[in-house]
Amino acid sequence: MAAAVGTRGVWFERLYRLVGLPLWAGALLLGVAPTILLLPVSYYLSGLWSDFLSSGIIFSSPLLILVTIFAHFSVRYVRRRLTGLAEYADSIREDGLLTDLKELYRLRGVAVTYLMLMGTVQTIFTFFVLPGRYSLIQKLGTSIPFIFWNVFLCTFFWVWFYSIYKIYRMGKLPLRLRPFTEDRTLGLKPFGRTSLQLTGVYVSFLASVFVTVVPLSEYSPPVIAVAISLLLLGLVIFFLPLLTLHSKLVAAKQEALQWISPQYSALVQKLRKDGLDNTDEKLYRELMAIDKIQRDINQVHGWPFDVGIVTRLAAIIFSVVAILLASLVRAILRF
Repeated sequence: MAAAVGTRGVWFERLYRLVGLPLWAGALLLGVAPTILLLPVSYYLSGLWSDFLSSGIIFSSPLLILVTIFAHFSVRYVRRRLTGLAEYADSIREDGLLTDLKELYRLRGVAVTYLMLMGTVQTIFTFFVLPGRYSLIQKLGTSIPFIFWNVFLCTFFWVWFYSIYKIYRMGKLPLRLRPFTEDRTLGLKPFGRTSLQLTGVYVSFLASVFVTVVPLSEYSPPVIAVAISLLLLGLVIFFLPLLTLHSKLVAAKQEALQWISPQYSALVQKLRKDGLDNTDEKLYRELMAIDKIQRDINQVHGWPFDVGIVTRLAAIIFSVVAILLASLVRAILRF
């Protein structure tokens, strides 16, 4: 089910396939060209041609191209990672069912995300970021290119948030865990690795959008505040699917310890009863074997990834947040 549906792609992948365009060509013709063409037209018709030539927007055009293309390929990357993880989850599900990803490819999710972001982020950009000397008509007119551009940004946000949610749902499934003797993450590492990869894409995408939008604004504090909020939200959501996996690892570790602890206690009691001098070599070998098993069990990870990777990811996220906060403080002091 997951593999068959996953080959369809999201709406623009299906559209480009229908007209016979590769992803990069479709991104340029449908994603980039209309936005770049609408930018000068919207400023000219709004009577702000001089602003278009003198403000930072003309220098942001190349960045708009890069972000739009990045959004296209990021969506495909996230979709493929989720599809691959769903196939892996299906292979270890105890109930034998298949993961349903059909909702990912429907326009309903993109539409809802678009309306939510248009009502918040786009409203902030239009009324609080664009220069205050612009009239309402001028603000609405110069926002038209970004109203179109946001369709692709919202597609990314929908695919990313849905993927994280689906990883959370897969983590709650009855899964056949691997023995701790074979894997310290009990076979759950692909879930943690995918969550980390998707979060890295999310942070990179937000950073690229922020770098593109900042030169367009005179009043940067709202933009910076939104960027920080989205970054922190992404960090919180990143841990959501991992909580259920953490519970599975902890439960499996406790179960294994409960199995070996009585045997270890029995041998220790025997050792105390017989005394060290009367203990035979067999008992010592059994104690060493059980001690080795206990150490292996204690090395089972509490989370489905290496802690070092999470530390580096957190450092990157908080570094970006620190830069944004510094920019916010400078902007507030300037105004």
